[in-house]
Amino acid sequence: YSKEKPAPAVTSQKLSSDSPNVTGVEQMPSYPGGYDAWMNYLTSHLHYPVAALRNNVQANIQMVFIVDKDGNIRSPRVIKISELTPLDEKVKLADKNGDTTAMDQVDAYNDGLESLKEEAISILRHSPQWIPGRQNGNPVNCQYSLPINFTLK
Repeated sequence: YSKEKPAPAVTSQKLSSDSPNVTGVEQMPSYPGGYDAWMNYLTSHLHYPVAALRNNVQANIQMVFIVDKDGNIRSPRVIKISELTPLDEKVKLADKNGDTTAMDQVDAYNDGLESLKEEAISILRHSPQWIPGRQNGNPVNCQYSLPINFTLK
């Protein structure tokens, strides 16, 4: 048993896409340099939020955004959160019964979860330009989704 906080880790899975604007996109958008370059960008620019770290909040944040025809990231948003460290059911019940200590725990946990969402959106907003998708040889706007996994090791 160690009293030290675990080291934060941020990962992402292989990128996937979905394009509501164009049917049958010939070439999907991509991060310059591919998956390894994307992971390097994530690990060097993304910071595990203090509120999440303090409360041991871990989650997989599923993001969706548009890679526009110029390669810019537009409209990043969270579409799903899979909590890896959900609150204990006893704490949730105590919170419902008005236990102030449990209420504080729930509030701190929710603040941590919110900070993960904000960081995931921020990392996409500050991302370098991507290589846009192409249809008939022309760049097009494409919707893209990917998970950003926040874990403590």
